[in-house]
Amino acid sequence: MRTAVNTIAEASLLAMVQREEEIEQQLRLLRKLPEPENENLKPQLLTEELTDIKQKIFCQDRNLYEHDNPTWYLRQELVDYCIRLGG
Repeated sequence: MRTAVNTIAEASLLAMVQREEEIEQQLRLLRKLPEPENENLKPQLLTEELTDIKQKIFCQDRNLYEHDNPTWYLRQELVDYCIRLGG
């Protein structure tokens, strides 16, 4: 059984990845607009938010899946594998 903490962390990670995709899509659309229209929409703010979200994704992904993190070893797939091996 997966722990509630991991499930919440994975849901949070998924939400951040989805937000990252949304920002990247908005930036692509802004690049297609002429410059005068583009100025009002603040692409700089989106770029800063994208940088921030990428850092958060990296940290959270590392915390979830880094082998140094004890919860990584308690992932259900690994527990099941250990049980099958008789451990």
